[in-house]
Amino acid sequence: MVVDSDLREVNYEKYCGICKHADCPEYEDPCFECLDNPLNYCTEKPVKWEEKE
Repeated sequence: MVVDSDLREVNYEKYCGICKHADCPEYEDPCFECLDNPLNYCTEKPVKWEEKE
């Protein structure tokens, strides 16, 4: 089995609260796409995460 060491577990606890999509229901995009991808390449940020302004 080949393990890709560049894949990281997404840290939802750290990033979801400070995301501009935080008020979006979890079953709608973009939150659904983030929750559907628990691993991300070279970062622990969710795939659709955008910082609140």
